[in-house]
Amino acid sequence: MATAAGGEALFIASIASSLLGVLGEGLEARARRASIVLLVAGLAILGASMVIDGRHSPLASPAVVD
Repeated sequence: MATAAGGEALFIASIASSLLGVLGEGLEARARRASIVLLVAGLAILGASMVIDGRHSPLASPAVVD
């Protein structure tokens, strides 16, 4: 659950970074790059936590027992 919370925090930080990029014209390009990096990192952490927890993962399919 800690990884999911970390992913959510990074996702929220990416939204805040995008909003700050709109407010500051000189920092726009830097904020855009930072928000993209934070968004990708947040999604990667959320995806990894789902795989670890076994939700929405093709790796979590039940084993076939003969």
